[in-house]
Amino acid sequence: MQESDSNVKGARSEASGLPALIRGTVCHVKGSPFALADDSDVLEWFEDGALAIDGSGRIAGTGHFEDLRAKHSGYAVIDRQGCLILPGMVDGHIHYPQALMIGAFGEQLLTWLDKYTFPEEAKYEDEAYAKEAARIFFGELIAHGTTTALIFGAHFEKATALAFEEANRRRFRALIGMSLADRNIRPSLRLDPESAYQACGRLIADWHNKDKLRFVVTPRYAPTCSEEMFSVCRRLMLEHPDIIVQTHISENLDEIAWIKELYPAESSYLDVYDRRGLVGPRTVLAHSVHSSDEEICRIQEAEASVVHCPSSNCFMGSGLMPLGKYVDRGIKVALGTDIAGGTGYSLFQEMNQAYKVQMLRLFAFGDKNHAVKLSGEKLLYLATLGGATALGLEGEIGNFKPSKYADFLVIDPGLDDYFSARLKNTSTMSEKLFVLATMGSKELIREVYLDGVLEHPSPGPYKCRSQADNADD
Repeated sequence: MQESDSNVKGARSEASGLPALIRGTVCHVKGSPFALADDSDVLEWFEDGALAIDGSGRIAGTGHFEDLRAKHSGYAVIDRQGCLILPGMVDGHIHYPQALMIGAFGEQLLTWLDKYTFPEEAKYEDEAYAKEAARIFFGELIAHGTTTALIFGAHFEKATALAFEEANRRRFRALIGMSLADRNIRPSLRLDPESAYQACGRLIADWHNKDKLRFVVTPRYAPTCSEEMFSVCRRLMLEHPDIIVQTHISENLDEIAWIKELYPAESSYLDVYDRRGLVGPRTVLAHSVHSSDEEICRIQEAEASVVHCPSSNCFMGSGLMPLGKYVDRGIKVALGTDIAGGTGYSLFQEMNQAYKVQMLRLFAFGDKNHAVKLSGEKLLYLATLGGATALGLEGEIGNFKPSKYADFLVIDPGLDDYFSARLKNTSTMSEKLFVLATMGSKELIREVYLDGVLEHPSPGPYKCRSQADNADD
């Protein structure tokens, strides 16, 4: 039975009061597990713990509940005992104008784009359509536990502005770029370079560094950008030194062959971007499934980041990423849903699929050198602190280090009887995290907080607590 409006408002009021202590099992990673012999060295958790949030919505501390209650005696206590409190997740690659086209059947990348994607993205010229899609898009991200995302925006300035507006309304940490293309794409999605420069300038003036929003320079991918459009991208980066650039690379073998036809003088796909001044510490490259060793070395040298999109890569038959080639070199790697090549908004799904991809490489294809067996700690890192690091946000979000923003999830195991029983049949936090990565879904997410404020409430009795506890609420 649905809760009354008064109960919903009461729950929101309770959970939004700051400063506060959120009591429950608090868990996060303190750093990267990929460089360590023992993954558990980076894992910090407190069974009866708490997350202290100050009046500005930042982390004031984590630890055992009784210790924090003594230290922060004036903080309100929000009791979520039995629930698991995790950092908000970071989606490193997703397309807003593909919000409503998940599950387009049976094609590889280039045909999929022409047959399904470009016609759908053309609809975003209609502002009413774009506005409704933005509402659904950010609602789904938050409901699935994502609190930060690097987003390919629409090819239309107004539609991209509508995405910024909705993200700001929801207090969502969004890095959004207007998708730029002026060739090899349907005419309705093209924008001449000078118009693109002017449109990006207006979006930067209106939205970049406003509250939790940032603008991103976004050349769609090399085949759709002329030399003049690449020059616009470089010019924007030089004029705004804190802005990052995002694009696609080496997702599909046919795509790479096309790049060789279009750019015969360049040594590789990466070289197309590199020669035009777009590869550096502020560069985020989506996919990189088939990048050569030389390209990967250059990514490392440039301190660029890569986003692994395992569900999308499998859905479209693009390939299985050799993750070890990246993490062994210390390259920053995030996870991305790549909606709508990916088949859902959940980063739990991406953790699940990432594990499977590496197991296939390791055992089905015998790739002992470049596959990584992904533990619960590694998967949590990729979805939280690893994603934040790839986007240059590790000083703001990603774990529960003091002074970071309090973006977090409350997982209620009791919302699913089987999951609750399975979790009880584990003996370590690492095992619990791996089960969550394998079986997690938005149905287990009781609440999502952004800057310490409850944004996605699920009011009602807390299944993880006893009936006696619930009777006292």
